[in-house]
Amino acid sequence: YTVYRDASDTKEGAEQVNAGTTVYESLCVDGDTDWYQIKAVDYTNCYRFTYVTDSATSSSFTYTILSEEGVELSKKYVYGGNESSASVKFKPGNTYYLKVNAGGYAHGAYSFKYTVNQDVADDKSGAQYVSANTNIFESIGSSDDQDWYKFHSDKTQRLSFSGVNEDARSLKFY
Repeated sequence: YTVYRDASDTKEGAEQVNAGTTVYESLCVDGDTDWYQIKAVDYTNCYRFTYVTDSATSSSFTYTILSEEGVELSKKYVYGGNESSASVKFKPGNTYYLKVNAGGYAHGAYSFKYTVNQDVADDKSGAQYVSANTNIFESIGSSDDQDWYKFHSDKTQRLSFSGVNEDARSLKFY
């Protein structure tokens, strides 16, 4: 495992991370905090962060996405050896931050990947086809956002849909 640099310990010194980048880093000492800056370029996209805390770390690391004003948009606790992800929509032109820290006396290696997924159609006419047993990772950008999908069934059968919601908003299937 290679540590490339020590990330900024302050929001003001946060290094900008571009989409498609995987960052390998570590919290070097107890109480260390690393900050990264993210620039939103397009509101039609869903921004996805995948976090991994190294298996040699026995405690959890906290990955928090914040607006420029400090409003918390997403928070994940990831224990050593585990992976988690968060999907968020950003307003274009705005600056956001990812803060990584550990509780207590924990320190060790982590990584995260920041990717951009094209937003799903917001109306029935643009719905994309999905096949059975498909996992979809998307997000709803605002209270009036809708994501449309379509599927085909050759026979009458029972269909089941399930959803996992990461931020306590209700999910509806029609």
